[in-house]
Parts: sequence; C-alpha cells; structure tokens
Amino acid sequence: MRLFFYAVKVVILKEAKLVTADGHALSLATEWIENPEGIFDKQDCERKAFLRLAEKLKKQYPRLPICILADGLYPYENAFQCCEQNGWKYIFVLQENSLKSVQEELTLTRCRNPKVRQG
Repeated sequence: MRLFFYAVKVVILKEAKLVTADGHALSLATEWIENPEGIFDKQDCERKAFLRLAEKLKKQYPRLPICILADGLYPYENAFQCCEQNGWKYIFVLQENSLKSVQEELTLTRCRNPKVRQG
C-alpha cells in the first residue's frame, strides 16, 4: 500500500463587480488572498484584501459611484471608515448576534418608519 501526500495551496480572491440593471456582472478589479510559503508572521485575510481592493477601485475609478454589498464579515470599523472616506454607499449584512447596538437602533427605526425593510 502506498500513501500519497499532496501539498495543497488554497488561493482565495475578492472581486469587485459592476452589476447592471439587467443582471450582467462585469469584473472591475481583483485582489488575491494568498499567504506566503513557509513561516510568516501574519496571515492574509479577506478584510485586508477588501482594503487593498478598495484602494485599487478608488485609484482606477475615482469618479465611479460605488455601493459596496458585503456579507457579515465586513461590518467593522475599518470597512465603515473606508467606505465613508471614499464617499461610497454600503450595504453590510449583519449576523444575528453582531453589533447589537446597531441592530437595536435598526429595530427602533423600523418601528418609527414602517417603510424601512428588514433583510
């Protein structure tokens, strides 16, 4: 019996897409999430890649009105600051138990204004 061991390198990327009203999606920029071979001090991650991707987008498309749509990994201070500094709108999904004060404020807002929808 032979045993085979394979070294697998996982590569993940972040994509910035332009989505049209009729559903077409066009790639605007890509940022790779990749850790170096061997020993390293800090791991690359999606949050760091988001900030690098945002920098690319602002540099390549400085006048493009952008709305960031991101999952529950992104509602954190640096992502909010990045969007605000670039003048971008944003929609971040909140995980059920994250940012409780924000969720409480949204609940109060929905009570006051029935037109505000819950995701």
